[in-house]
Amino acid sequence: MQIPELEFCVNRGTSYSKVLRWGSGRLGYADITGATQAAPCLVTAVGHGIPDGWPIKISDVVGMLELNELGYVEATYVDDDTIELNAVNAKAFSPYKSGGTITFNVPTDMTGYAGRAVFREDRYSAVELLTWDTASGNVLIDASEHTITLQASPTETAAIQFDRAWVDVEMIAPSGRVSALARGPVTVEV
Repeated sequence: MQIPELEFCVNRGTSYSKVLRWGSGRLGYADITGATQAAPCLVTAVGHGIPDGWPIKISDVVGMLELNELGYVEATYVDDDTIELNAVNAKAFSPYKSGGTITFNVPTDMTGYAGRAVFREDRYSAVELLTWDTASGNVLIDASEHTITLQASPTETAAIQFDRAWVDVEMIAPSGRVSALARGPVTVEV
C-alpha cells in the first residue's frame, strides 16, 4: 500500500494539532438507499460502518450522477444509517433515483499501538531533528474513534529549532512491528 504524502505546517509559538486516519488495505462497502439534494448532502446507507471524518468514494448511483464524479470525499458520521458530505452542495444535482455504493478502506484496529513522528533534515537524511511519540503525549491514538493526532503545545512549537524538515509518521504494533502511516515536508513558520 502506498504511503500517503502530506504537507505539515507548524506555526511557531502556537498549539499544533493534525488528525490522521489509518485505513487497512481491506475495502468496505455500503449500499446507498438515498441522497438529498441539499447542502450539505446527506447519504443514507443502512449500517454503513463508516467512522466520522473517514474518506469515502461513491459509485453506481442512478439519477444523482454527480455523486459518482466526486472522487474521495470526507464523510461526517450522522448515525449508523446516515453520513453527511459536508463539502458537497448537492442542491443543483439531479434527483437521486436508486442504488449506489460507498467504498472505503476499513479502519485499522489500533488497540495497543504506539505512534511516533520523526523529523529529519530532509527526506533522505538519517539526522533526526526531533521526535514526537505516544510516550511524550505528542502522538495520541484513539482506537475507538480511529484517529491518530499529532499535537504540540505553544511552548513545544516555540522551541522548534528548524524552519523546514521532513517527517515520517509511524505506528508501532504491540508486537514491535513498525508501519509507515504518512510522511511529508514540514514547514515551521513564525
